[in-house]
Amino acid sequence: TITTVTRNFAFDNCDVKDTSAVLNFLASFTTTTTDNASDGLTITRNRIISTVATGAARMATIAGNLDNAFIADNYYSAKTTGTGATIACGSKSLTNLLYLRNRLNIVGTTAGNTVLISTSSGTNSGMISETTMHGLSQTPVLATASSGFVYGANNLWSDTADLQGYLVPAADT
Repeated sequence: TITTVTRNFAFDNCDVKDTSAVLNFLASFTTTTTDNASDGLTITRNRIISTVATGAARMATIAGNLDNAFIADNYYSAKTTGTGATIACGSKSLTNLLYLRNRLNIVGTTAGNTVLISTSSGTNSGMISETTMHGLSQTPVLATASSGFVYGANNLWSDTADLQGYLVPAADT
């Protein structure tokens, strides 16, 4: 949990694994509630594995408005995200987000749930691109509707083992 002003904090090339049912970390990162105190947060080249069997396991909880976050080249695996997304923002905004080339294996997702980013703010901005996701059979929602995020190329979703996956959202015409 980031509790102070920590602009440009970087978490890079780490192996994070929940090794016991009594540990069950629910969020790898939680920012401070102070808006823009965690601007420039960088989460790159990590392997994050959660063994939480129930509840909302997340890669990150964004508790204050956040600008210039860079989340790229991570592998994230969780048995469940409960009813939540891998990044939960509540009413807070993510602006100038770059969410690139991440690999997600989310076993316990539920149909229609938001998979990547949940936010009730409509003032978000940024790019979600080249992310590969696997979960149970469902219609994936990458981010909350009207969130303002731009989807780049090649976001793939697979709900069946041994299959390539399909573009989400669908290709533009």
